[in-house]
Amino acid sequence: MNKSEKERFIKRTSRTLKELFETALKNGKLFEFSCCLIRVGGMEDAGWDDFEESQKTVNLMQNLCPGRLSDSDKKQVQDRVDLFTYCHLIEAKAPYHIIANLLRLASSNHYSISPFFNKKKVSKTLVIPPKPTYPKEKLAIIKELDTNNLIYFLLKDIYSDVIRNAFYHSDYVIEKDEFRIPSGLGTVIPMKDIRNTLEKGIIFYQLLFQTYYSYKFSFKKFKGSIHEFDKRFRKKIEFLVTSRGELFGFEVSRPNGTNSRFTRTKKGVEGINITWGDEGEVGFFMGDLDELKASLNLPTEK
Repeated sequence: MNKSEKERFIKRTSRTLKELFETALKNGKLFEFSCCLIRVGGMEDAGWDDFEESQKTVNLMQNLCPGRLSDSDKKQVQDRVDLFTYCHLIEAKAPYHIIANLLRLASSNHYSISPFFNKKKVSKTLVIPPKPTYPKEKLAIIKELDTNNLIYFLLKDIYSDVIRNAFYHSDYVIEKDEFRIPSGLGTVIPMKDIRNTLEKGIIFYQLLFQTYYSYKFSFKKFKGSIHEFDKRFRKKIEFLVTSRGELFGFEVSRPNGTNSRFTRTKKGVEGINITWGDEGEVGFFMGDLDELKASLNLPTEK
């Protein structure tokens, strides 16, 4: 992309991501939106967050210094670094998970810990969801979820199954400004077209990370405050925010003391009294329901 094309793409992508997040926040519930940002799911120990790894990969790979390389060698290094970075990003599962759930909220649906496995029942305990599907299959599901035409058109623009498959099968050669795929009858794609796709893809994910964190830090206004969550059972919710103002979890309290809590920090992912519905929606273990109803003077089951 030339400078003007790059600037237009950045503006278009920034506008698209902002609209996606804003629509999800507007049409969904604040709690469900917080689940998207915290990425509520199975429990994990420290050092298992692939989303953080993706961001580190982008930052490190894009800041590699060729040093003493000639201009022509620098270009070859950049092409291969961008190819690696792009393919890492389009394979990463967390961004698809976030986007799919934002689209669910934008359509006034629930957050799901397993948005690509909604037709299957998932365990109602804190366990890792089923093995994820391939990116191409996830994009097909995102297309169905994107009833408001918010972002699929952009994902379709930046995603290349041809580049992905060539890279992961080591079935490519970069030679004389050509991207060559040796298998079959042999395919040749101009490197300028490959570079265009790689650049747009990397820009998209960088802007996604920026937008995602801007909304996580927007929860700093809730720090230390408790909000009504469920009038019937007198549930209260507190959004947990770091000293820097970043959302990292929530705690739901009830009169009978069976509080529910979910956090995602550098120490790992922890959940207490959290359950999942048949489509992966977040639920809470509330103890003896009849006893809770009786304490609130609510009718109990006979």
